[in-house]
Amino acid sequence: MTVAARLLVDACILVKGNVSNVFFDMAQSGLVSLHWTPEIGEEFIRNWAIKRAWSDDIKKDVTPQRKYDSVILANEEKARERLSNFEAMQPEWSIPGWNMEKMRQAVPPDRLRVGETHGVHPKDYSVALAAIAMARTFKEDEAWLVSENQKHLPPGIFKRYDVWSVNQGTGLAALFQDYPDAVMGSLLKTLQDTNAPRLTKEDMIGIVSSGSFLACLTWRAKWRNTGRFTISPESLRSLDLSQGRTHSPLDLYLAQCIRKPASMHSGC
Repeated sequence: MTVAARLLVDACILVKGNVSNVFFDMAQSGLVSLHWTPEIGEEFIRNWAIKRAWSDDIKKDVTPQRKYDSVILANEEKARERLSNFEAMQPEWSIPGWNMEKMRQAVPPDRLRVGETHGVHPKDYSVALAAIAMARTFKEDEAWLVSENQKHLPPGIFKRYDVWSVNQGTGLAALFQDYPDAVMGSLLKTLQDTNAPRLTKEDMIGIVSSGSFLACLTWRAKWRNTGRFTISPESLRSLDLSQGRTHSPLDLYLAQCIRKPASMHSGC
């Protein structure tokens, strides 16, 4: 099966266990191909080590410095092992010919409005360059930049480079629309392989009737200018997600895609 898309996964996606498991299960099924750079890998190691320390109530400037440094160092080793596992699961993770300095020359900061209010954040400049490099390397495939950080990697900036900047919920919804059986199979495999999963099989199946899922599809259709979906942004803004109503965990998870619909695809 030809891959549905090439996904440049940001460190914030790799660091989330359940989320990364879903995407790697989809990659191993051949549905998508996951890519990242050594720089993203190093950021993953740093962030995973800190996140693991926080879960153990080890915090900078609170925990004694020597103990904090020792815990972070040990966690970084564990993170490197996890990254090695990622690389083993996705042997073609690297972007052929990736050279950040050459990409800086090819796409200077002003092209991506780096540091500007509605541009790429300086700390995410290398991630943006990697996504563009991936799109240029694999010209025949769709190129997606998957990150939680849509504010600092605004979708409108990337459209001219044939890159779709998307969060994990929208990306999952988009894949489900085109490849429902493959995506559902991967989701159920993730559930089966996860101890005490947060979502049940019923939650996963409920995705097909979720209002937030349809919202994700609507915004993707807008980006592609297909006009295949008729749900209006106005109706989505009024979607009742109050605590008094019953929603599946997946509904609430995907609902993040429409919390600020007016700005989600600024510049498109």
